[in-house]
Parts: sequence; structure tokens; C-alpha cells
Amino acid sequence: SVIDATGGQLGTPEIDVYSKLDQESNLTLRVFHLLPAPTYEPGETEQFKDFLKGVTFLNDSDYFQRIGVGERLYTPVHDSISQPAADSDEHKNAFKSLARQTAEAGLHLHQHTTHIKSINQLLDAFDEIAKEIDISKLRWAFTHVDGIDKQAIERAKKHGMMLAAQSRRLIGGSKFKHFLSLIDFGNPPVKDLNDSGIKWGLGTDTMTVAQMNPFNTLWWAITGKALNGEQLTDQIVDRKEALIAHTRDNAWFMMRENDLGSIEKNKFADILVLEEDYMKIDVDQIKNIKPLATIVGGKV
Repeated sequence: SVIDATGGQLGTPEIDVYSKLDQESNLTLRVFHLLPAPTYEPGETEQFKDFLKGVTFLNDSDYFQRIGVGERLYTPVHDSISQPAADSDEHKNAFKSLARQTAEAGLHLHQHTTHIKSINQLLDAFDEIAKEIDISKLRWAFTHVDGIDKQAIERAKKHGMMLAAQSRRLIGGSKFKHFLSLIDFGNPPVKDLNDSGIKWGLGTDTMTVAQMNPFNTLWWAITGKALNGEQLTDQIVDRKEALIAHTRDNAWFMMRENDLGSIEKNKFADILVLEEDYMKIDVDQIKNIKPLATIVGGKV
């Protein structure tokens, strides 16, 4: 199962192909999709509620389901670890308007944010919205959270939020370079996330900056290292905590904790058979684990 956090607008080929394959019962991967908001200028944002009325969320499918809005709700607040979100009153109010309409529609919001200034700015908006609407049951989430601190984690926790962390420095380490100057990564403080008791999940990011092998990500979370051996951070967790974040907690984020995330009676028969015992193998070999078989819905 994957979360398509980048999303895509309705009617675009990359989204329509999911729907087509699902209707034909030909999807062999479960895809949980997030819908980005249309691009609005300040003063136009109240159109969003009408747009949302025309979109189906949480449709009756076990293989392709639109679970909420994200990861881009309002472009000017799309930040990087080195450049915080636009912070004029005009932009703050536009973001808050879009987030409020998402809450009024009872929808999950998955919001990109990395810089601590941006994180607190978005939390300020959520604090205001929560005075009128209970967002704690909507499973709102921040993704990336490279620069988050303990105080912001506690603020997010009060709103019932989840924090999604990715291994974006795994490949290049501190030498990572990208043709987009705004893309700059830190290390999500996974130990602080885990110790806080907030729901948090592990994953990767777009394949232009990351990789898709979960065992690489698990190894990174356990060791704090890049693939070149560079020690990136001492913010690490143990292998059980990393596994829970990558499976059971992500299932909660997908709103499918009754179907996915663990091997239990009445859950989907989605099982990975491994060549090695993840819990016992030498820690430096975790990144090299290979699957012997992948079973989805009981089918190999």
C-alpha cells in the first residue's frame, strides 16, 4: 500500500489510470490518494467549498481511494527547510480559509511543511479553526517536519494530528543537491516524535529526491545514517518502533487501521515474506533485505 501524497487533479492521466485499473480489478497495489487544492489567489479561496462538493472522497474501493486533501493546500505556504512559508496577513488568511473549508467538509488534510516558522504559522491557523470545529477526529497531518521542535509536536498532538517523516537525506547525505534551489532537507527528529506519543509515520518522498525501498528507510530511522555511511543524526528509534511507524501507524493515517498495518484476523491478507528476520538480522544488513514473495489480498 502507498500514500500518493503529491496528489493530482481530477481528470489528469496519472490519476485517471488508477481509477481505470481499479474498475478493471487490475490494480495490484493499494493506492491512497490526496487531492491538491486548485490554485487560488487571495480573495478567491471561498470557491473551494463548491469544488469539494464535486469530489468523491473515501469511495468504496480497497485498491484506490481518495482519502483527503493535500499535500499542497495553498502554494505560497509551500516551504523548504531554508525558506519558511509566505507570512503576510493576506497569505495567512487565504490558507486559513482553505483549511477551514476542508474542516467544514469533514475532510482529512495532509499539509507539506518543513521549517519551524512555517509549522507554527500553520498551527496558529489550526488553533483558530479548532475554536469552532473539532478537527481532532479528522486525522490532519503534517508531512516532512524536518525542522519541528518539541513544543510544536505538543501543539500538533493537541489537535489529534499525525506527523509523517521521510528519509529524504538518505541517498545524498549532507551533500544533497537539487536543481530547484528551494529544495533543502534537514533530518526529521524521529526520536522526539516517537517519545512524544503522537501518531507518526515513516516513508519516502518523490523519486526525484528519494528512493522507494522501505528497508532503506527503516535502516535510516534506526541508524541515522546516509547510504554513503555518513552519520546524519542521533535522532533514531529502535527497529520495532521504526516498523510500527512504517506499518501500523501509516494504516491509521490511511484510515484503514481495521484492514491494514498488522497481521490479524479479519484484516486484508497483505503480507511480505522476507529472506531475513528483520528483528534479528545485523542492523547494517537491514537495508539489504529482499522480499521472497509479496501477497496482496491473498494473491501472490
